[in-house]
Amino acid sequence: MAVCDAEMRFTNLVAKWHGSVHDSAIFNGSALQIHMETKQQEGWLLGDRGYALQSYIITTLNPDKVSSAAEEIYQRSHRRTSNVIERSFGLLKQRFRCLDFSGGTMQFSPCCCCDIIVAIVVLHNMRILDNTQLPGGLDVMQLNGSDDRPTYSAQNCDESGVAKRQKLIQEVFSQM
Repeated sequence: MAVCDAEMRFTNLVAKWHGSVHDSAIFNGSALQIHMETKQQEGWLLGDRGYALQSYIITTLNPDKVSSAAEEIYQRSHRRTSNVIERSFGLLKQRFRCLDFSGGTMQFSPCCCCDIIVAIVVLHNMRILDNTQLPGGLDVMQLNGSDDRPTYSAQNCDESGVAKRQKLIQEVFSQM
């Protein structure tokens, strides 16, 4: 599970679970979840439909329930903004080819693989902070992730999350 900012720097990473564990399962019980639930951080995390809507995780609307222009703009904005994480992983794979060409399997112990991934993310962030160019002139904006969202559907949406999302749509996206 990873979180990144608008500059494609990873701000949170959990690399101790195998790949078949869903990000929302990793998030539940993580230090980040505890941090967000105890209101130590103002703001929201953007999550795909695999996450439960919470007061601190803003997800997209069910596509069948979009009924206004403001909700359509919100959906489009959410997708574009959350696409940054997909581009961040694409950039990470371009910079560190062992992630891209391994076919998803590094030939090391699981513990060693976790350490490698954490080290790669730290180096990735350092390259962004130092403004280091990509090899071969690869343009970061070409690294578009897919807009496809997983079919996993989170349950138990928090009512305060529903209210916050509706307020956001009304106050921001109905004015566009």
